[in-house]
Amino acid sequence: MGMLDKLKSKLEETKSELGLSSRPSSSAQHQQYQQQPAYPGQQQQQYPPPGQGYYHQPPYQQQQGFGQPSPGPPEQGYHGPPPPIPGRPAGFETASPAIPPRPEEPEDETTPPPSPHPELAKFRPVSPFPESSPEEDGGDDDDDVERDEPELTEEEIWAGIPEDQIVYGPGGRKDPLGGQVTGHERHRHCDPLGEDSAASKKVLGLYYPEWRVYLNRPPSAMRQDLATHIYYAFAVPQSNGYLAYMDYWAAAKKECDDTNGCLNATGKLRMKHPNLKLILSCGGETGSKNFKHIAARSWKRIRFAKSVRYWLMKYRLNGVDIDWEFPDTPHNGANYVRLLRTLRAYLPRPYYQITTALPAGEWVLRNIDIKTASFYLDYLNLMCYDLAGPWSDKSGHQAALHQPRWNHSAPSGDSAVNYLIRNGFPRWKIVIGVPVYAQYFPGARGPGDAFNKPEASQMEYRDVSYWKRKYAQVDTTVVAASNVDSQKGFMSFDTPETVQIKAHYVKSQGLGGLFYWHGVGDVWGSLGLVCAGHKALNG
Repeated sequence: MGMLDKLKSKLEETKSELGLSSRPSSSAQHQQYQQQPAYPGQQQQQYPPPGQGYYHQPPYQQQQGFGQPSPGPPEQGYHGPPPPIPGRPAGFETASPAIPPRPEEPEDETTPPPSPHPELAKFRPVSPFPESSPEEDGGDDDDDVERDEPELTEEEIWAGIPEDQIVYGPGGRKDPLGGQVTGHERHRHCDPLGEDSAASKKVLGLYYPEWRVYLNRPPSAMRQDLATHIYYAFAVPQSNGYLAYMDYWAAAKKECDDTNGCLNATGKLRMKHPNLKLILSCGGETGSKNFKHIAARSWKRIRFAKSVRYWLMKYRLNGVDIDWEFPDTPHNGANYVRLLRTLRAYLPRPYYQITTALPAGEWVLRNIDIKTASFYLDYLNLMCYDLAGPWSDKSGHQAALHQPRWNHSAPSGDSAVNYLIRNGFPRWKIVIGVPVYAQYFPGARGPGDAFNKPEASQMEYRDVSYWKRKYAQVDTTVVAASNVDSQKGFMSFDTPETVQIKAHYVKSQGLGGLFYWHGVGDVWGSLGLVCAGHKALNG
């Protein structure tokens, strides 16, 4: 045997040991492929012909992940790249991997983010509506310039609402909540400046903070029999425009009023009180940071409006309350009005209500085109409280209706009401806020005194002792009540007497009504603030 024949024989033996063979012919590609062992001891594996399924990776690639070098079998001591696979189908390089690659994150804010991961769907509602992009609603929004948004057709407004949730009223009108729309309500809601609403029933709204369920105070603990509106606080806007739960367990899972979650328990209140309006409040003190990002992009405003509408349909609520704390610049104030406009397009009257909560300070109100905002709002909840607190330089009444004689520049409920009316906001849409808690200033003996700031805080009205509530000192000049003791110092809060005076003020000025933060902080009986307001408004 010649030298060349010996080399060929040695090469064939080496190929046989390594499991190498020649590439199959083109005619053999239509048959079942058989993988030869890549190394001694490896189990043979079947592969489908091209175009008949995904190409499954061999074991050493599956262990390390697709596209990553494998150390090979430890017993063989192989540390190089994977050996070639004999009989590999043509076009393997373009075959789909077993695990799809993870979607890339958007490079900038103008690119719509990907939809929420399917694994997270159980933690928050996923909108059934198609996502929008900057290209679909007017192009790139890098400059934050307002662009025209397409008007919605009747089909688009009612898209996604199950047919069994739509009730056709007189004249073929649709009502997703099944309520009857009277002629008076139709005129009042469709005409944002309809003054006949001033003579209608006054609003008495109660906010319900969902975290109070952990103190065994479910929604049923409020005086819902006296209320016209219940505001569920809060849902939290995300930076991508979607709504999320503030506390998923409390809102959707915890047993509450013989159902799961406070949201479902709030929806059950309508079974006892069919005329009760249930409103979803969004934002709040700790959940408002993303409002400025959502309001600055038209595609995010649209996504937010669609997400709100989905939540309202899911939990059978009557409207949304925007509690943005706070649009404190002219730029944010202009975007705030644009956000209201987009919400009204997706939440048409008279089927949905849109309300908002704003402070009584002109440092926020002056940034908003109040008159334009009034066309999209049903009510404005004016937070006539927190006028003094631990952040103040001096102690003071936290919810004074009028300014004190010695300080005409101090904020008050009356000054905020007059500012709104002067700037074109309808008076019958203004709802005055009543705090159901006390602010106390240790070390102070009255308003205008210095106090110990680290120890200043607040407490619920129901936690104030009975004797302090009953024998509180009432200043009818500013309409505020207070008490002084050695531990809490000067304590400012409302009493039934001050609430009655505020209710008479609402009626005399032709305002919309009263609302309370919050409903489960009150007491039942003769010293109850909600009961006092109800009697004065409807007496």
